[in-house]
Amino acid sequence: LAPLESRINKWKKYIGNDGFKIAICWQGSKNYEEDNNRSFALDFFSHISKIDGVRLISLQKIVKDKNTDDAIKKLNIEVLPEDFDEMDNSFLDSACVMNCVDCAITSDTSLTHLAGALGVKTYLPLSYHADWRWLLNVNYSPWNKNHKIFRQQLRGDWDGVFKEIKKEITKLI
Repeated sequence: LAPLESRINKWKKYIGNDGFKIAICWQGSKNYEEDNNRSFALDFFSHISKIDGVRLISLQKIVKDKNTDDAIKKLNIEVLPEDFDEMDNSFLDSACVMNCVDCAITSDTSLTHLAGALGVKTYLPLSYHADWRWLLNVNYSPWNKNHKIFRQQLRGDWDGVFKEIKKEITKLI
């Protein structure tokens, strides 16, 4: 799977080359009954946002509210234009942006599967009781060789998961 090079170039110009670029997504659809098991608060990216040279670029279709706006500003998260992935462009822009970053960190949503299909280095934070497709007690995906899985060791411990991801990213830089 590969988006058009001309479309990737558009996003390369927009994003630029500076820093270690990480595409992020923290929440799936609220309509999915198990969303509370796969989504996490934006604030958990705070450990990663403090790594010198790291740029966090949101792939999230953001629901505007004061808490989200405040967290985005506090963590210096880059938000893409409002027409990003709109209508006929759904997932096309996400695919292009993923081709312009160094890695992705995404909750268990369609974006992690898109990253897998594109071959993008992906860190997947999973809850204690994750979906069956991520198997049990492993930190890899047999379907997505580019994924590294970070699982909660204790129910609800997203902080521990993100500290481990921070260690991994620090090794890459």
